[in-house]
Amino acid sequence: MHFPAVILLAPFALLLPMHSQAAERSGIAAEPIQEQQAPQRRRVPALPGGTVASSPTTTQRMAPVPVMPQPAQPDKPQPLTGCDPGGCWDTGANRYHGGGNHPSYLNNAGRLCQRNGAWMQCF
Repeated sequence: MHFPAVILLAPFALLLPMHSQAAERSGIAAEPIQEQQAPQRRRVPALPGGTVASSPTTTQRMAPVPVMPQPAQPDKPQPLTGCDPGGCWDTGANRYHGGGNHPSYLNNAGRLCQRNGAWMQCF
């Protein structure tokens, strides 16, 4: 049989295969490698009546898939009746704050609105 032997080379140890006869001639004792045994399985105890015990099966319920909220749909464009330096008014007497030279406004609910000529649309 051939067994690997360890040869020490300073400063490192290298694992090299070596015949046991060569190991004996060099003065290095070759030790046989022992195989490890596989762990033994446990036996499941028998139940009265000759049936074998088994792990209980459980039915797991899947959690419901959460429904993703739909993104907010923009409102229909509203016709404007007039604008001043502080904002604009629509035909329903709703105020849109902001404006000036910028086309973005906020309605009373705080939603972003954009003016396009004589129309206002909130998103």
